[in-house]
Amino acid sequence: YKHNVKYICNNNESFKSGREMLMKENFKIFTINNEEDVLKFEADFIIIDKYDVSSDYLKILSKKFIVMYIDDNNLLEYYPVNIVLNHNIYGKEINYKTKGKVLAGSKYTLIRSDFLNYRPIEIKENIKNILITVGGSDDFNLTEIILDRLPDDETIKHVVIAQSFKFKEKLLNMEKKNVKFHYNPNMATLIKEMDMAISACGSTLNELAYLGIPTVGIIVADNQIKLANYMKRNNCIILSDIKNLDKDISRFKYELRKELSNNMKKIIDGKGVLRIEKEIDKYEYIS
Repeated sequence: YKHNVKYICNNNESFKSGREMLMKENFKIFTINNEEDVLKFEADFIIIDKYDVSSDYLKILSKKFIVMYIDDNNLLEYYPVNIVLNHNIYGKEINYKTKGKVLAGSKYTLIRSDFLNYRPIEIKENIKNILITVGGSDDFNLTEIILDRLPDDETIKHVVIAQSFKFKEKLLNMEKKNVKFHYNPNMATLIKEMDMAISACGSTLNELAYLGIPTVGIIVADNQIKLANYMKRNNCIILSDIKNLDKDISRFKYELRKELSNNMKKIIDGKGVLRIEKEIDKYEYIS
């Protein structure tokens, strides 16, 4: 790393897994009990990634640090920071009021390094491997409903299951020759082998877009609506729902998959991290 990077994390038990992940990556971690404790640290540049932050708090931080604030929703009337980052692909549609610079949209979309190790896929004439992922939880057992909607053919359905799946045990009993379950897998390694995906419309859509995986998207939470609609408007995904899933999948012929894949790859090129890094490096006195 060019800079001496430290993480300041909330001491709450619910953030324990995140802290453990950072420790495995050998980052320096400091825990705090309240927001004001941040002011005790010595640093030149600080990146705030936290909801429910007030404009007044950001103003206080700006008196001591160069501040980048990561924002999704534009809930503040004014952002008294040096940089506002909205890395969502629809971010350019949001008009931020700030004294600083706005980095928004697909140019700055953050893709995990695991995915950047792989090149986008080439679309095959026939579908062999299908990814099914509904996110980190599945309280309504959408995964089983999706499987029931798919034809029982020779295509292999690769189903991602997370630890907090409510119906995990029931699902695992459904495994057979053409239905394979992946429990907390390395998503990049798995996704790069897929010919298409049926996915919730969260951040996984960005990673699918980078690898050019033709996708049928399903909105499973309100905070996915903006991304899903943007992808649909730009002809990157087929936006569906449980009721129409089988009909929409039947449309997934070669030419349509190729068109969707090409559009996805045009939106996200995987260089967002490099562009953000260049903006940070403009503050050249950072130690």
